[in-house]
Amino acid sequence: MPKPRVPPTERITSTFKELKSLSPELHVAARELSKSISNFSDKLEPLDLGVSAWADIAAGQDDNNGYYWSRSVGYTKLGHKCGACQRV
Repeated sequence: MPKPRVPPTERITSTFKELKSLSPELHVAARELSKSISNFSDKLEPLDLGVSAWADIAAGQDDNNGYYWSRSVGYTKLGHKCGACQRV
């Protein structure tokens, strides 16, 4: 049996409420990850590698609406400085 269509305004409202409830956890996790990446980047900086490399942590696709997502960490040049960073 097909799912009933939910109007976009209801989906947005529901998603916003869910995002708002998860926001504090997301901020804590992002700060912790940023600290780890910063420490790692500080260790790599003296090596002056000058190359980019990325490693996928996770990826997937939501078949219901076709969205693709991925999480990666890597080492690349940002502006005029090389360093470790995350892609979400």
